[in-house]
Amino acid sequence: MRFQWLRPANRVIRPALMHGRDLVVTHQPTHVLVDFTDLPPISMSDELWMSVHWFPPIARQSLRCVALVYRSGHLHNQMATEAMFWVSKHLMRFQLQLFDSVPAALDWLVAGNAGAAQRLQAEWNAELDAAPRLPLSI
Repeated sequence: MRFQWLRPANRVIRPALMHGRDLVVTHQPTHVLVDFTDLPPISMSDELWMSVHWFPPIARQSLRCVALVYRSGHLHNQMATEAMFWVSKHLMRFQLQLFDSVPAALDWLVAGNAGAAQRLQAEWNAELDAAPRLPLSI
């Protein structure tokens, strides 16, 4: 399963994170890539909300590997989510790795199988091309 923040102008993160959480609970993936490259800055209240309401239901699922992608130089969100994972480490039963690029994250998730990584990226690109374009205003 793959998640990516596609609307940089949208600064309201909770509905998107709840949708992602609900998809994980419903579909029970074992490998997940979360691309936080364009995620707006996480506020302190969102960080607390993520720790209490977002992460525990995800941690109870059948996840085995989670790859998080952050853009280099955007330390705030990385540190906020790392703090959430540290506080909730007793809930985690999966491997978690942080990356600064999607190709590196995909490579880790598919255990170095270049063909599988290329197919997954091509599938994602096709979905993005087919997705309706939403206005950037909220």
